[in-house]
Amino acid sequence: MSSIIYCSTPNINPKIKAFCLSRLREQAATGRHQLIIIEQDESQPLHINSYYKNILKGLRKVKGNTVFIAEHDCLYPPGYFDQVPNQDISYCKNVYYLTSTGYLQRKFSYAPFSTLIANKHVLKECIKRKMAMEAIRWYEPAIEDPGFKGEIEWREQPYPVIDIRHDSNFTKNKQEFVGGVESLEPYGSAKELWKAINDNTPATAPNHVAVSGNALEGRPDISIIITSRNEELLSWTIDNIRRTSKGQNLEIIVAFDGWQAERFVKQAAKADSYFFTSYDPMGVGRSRDLALCKARGTYAIIIDAHMDFSENWIDLLLEPVRKDDKALSCSRSIVMSGECLDMNKEGLTVRHGARLPLSTENRRRIPLDPVWHTERPAGEIQCILGACYAFTRQRYLDIHRPWQYAVGWGSSEQVISIINWWFGGSCQLTDAVSGHLYRTQSDAMERRSTNLTVPGMFYNRLRLFCLMPMDEALRKQFIQAVMGRDDAIKCKDRIMSFITLRPDGKLERAMKETGLTFEDYCKRWYPDIDMNNIFEETQEDKAQREEQIKNVQPVIQQPLIQPDNKFVSQDADGRFI
Repeated sequence: MSSIIYCSTPNINPKIKAFCLSRLREQAATGRHQLIIIEQDESQPLHINSYYKNILKGLRKVKGNTVFIAEHDCLYPPGYFDQVPNQDISYCKNVYYLTSTGYLQRKFSYAPFSTLIANKHVLKECIKRKMAMEAIRWYEPAIEDPGFKGEIEWREQPYPVIDIRHDSNFTKNKQEFVGGVESLEPYGSAKELWKAINDNTPATAPNHVAVSGNALEGRPDISIIITSRNEELLSWTIDNIRRTSKGQNLEIIVAFDGWQAERFVKQAAKADSYFFTSYDPMGVGRSRDLALCKARGTYAIIIDAHMDFSENWIDLLLEPVRKDDKALSCSRSIVMSGECLDMNKEGLTVRHGARLPLSTENRRRIPLDPVWHTERPAGEIQCILGACYAFTRQRYLDIHRPWQYAVGWGSSEQVISIINWWFGGSCQLTDAVSGHLYRTQSDAMERRSTNLTVPGMFYNRLRLFCLMPMDEALRKQFIQAVMGRDDAIKCKDRIMSFITLRPDGKLERAMKETGLTFEDYCKRWYPDIDMNNIFEETQEDKAQREEQIKNVQPVIQQPLIQPDNKFVSQDADGRFI
């Protein structure tokens, strides 16, 4: 557990303080970090020595060894407080200032205090030496400190810290600002961020986790988690859950991935549900991770925001998980498309989990693209698929929160299925049935796209190849297979920067410590594969491909009542999930 020391002085704009502290509390709760809030008394002078004293006061309460300094006018990106620095004193210069005209980057000739991560014992001694100096040129601990004998780490971070400009900033020198942008990932546009700050005053701000009544008064058995971004069928999905879950002790958690939540909350809010908005558009993996950290049920069920369900689906879905707490389970998935919202309509395609071929099929696919099972009895499968999954919340934490460092969309199922197997678990297809209104890639890009969407699709797959212990020459082949795609080449620099800076050290070490390698994974799931030519079609690949070609039916174009309807089926191989 890390500790965060938040120091605040009376001179800050109360709206800025309320907004920053609200976000900080959520990040601390999500990451299970200790948050220490130090409020400076108005009688104390606004001086650096007072600031030092406040930090020393906070250090006396710190439980762990690693301390993050959080300033009262700063916003920190997702995953920031999960970092593990390499040195006792660590800073980062990736800081932008939020101004009335946009985001400005500052050209630092020193280290920003707001990015300090330190060992608590070393920090204490550094601050005491600073306070003993007659003249201090740089306030930051260990900077120009002859008594500090260690090495200062200059961290590289994919996302910046945001320092919000206000009348009482310590830093007044505007000449040090360089460049400027109107929008910045993962914070969005400066205009929208200012609006959120001004709307989030203590007197008017809604609670971002609004909880009330019934099952939420006690501890629920089941947490059903929905991620949503601009989904007009969310209320319909929640109604379907309530209709088919009578007698179940559950809570419904909706994670709004972005800003547009208000009208959906009004439509769907009832006593069994609560909603929260992640200010940063993070994508499906991180949104699910955040919701899982908030969940209180023993069992977690993950679904999409455009689904229907058969009777008794919850008990059937949870059956293998209740027998084996290392299992992930998934339902059979009925494909609803176009204007069809009736999962009981005759003739609809049913899918039964997936396998993950390594074959690239003449570069039409990339390794581990899922292929649906067209028929399959209940039992073990290689990969869950279909957006209706169950596992214990504790199991997700035990396998090191595999969705925590996902970017945008894509590969969620492959990541959790493979990592769960690595730690001795399994994926189980059940006889539960769900109806899923599948999206096309163009629809998803139009409705949910951010600057992270395209690079995220490739990064998430590459991240998996980097996590799995394997021969480095083989790893390079996988990277080349993914990055050879034209759409990956266009954002190559950004994808590779995510790979270089990914904070996955703990999970990567844990996977290595199992003693399993990619060759072991291949022995389990690709018994006839040629390890010298892993991208070649296996006999199973070829047989399934030929079966799909044989079963293709002529497409008869039917007129739609709504010509602009975007709810159409996924392609036959499920390449976009």
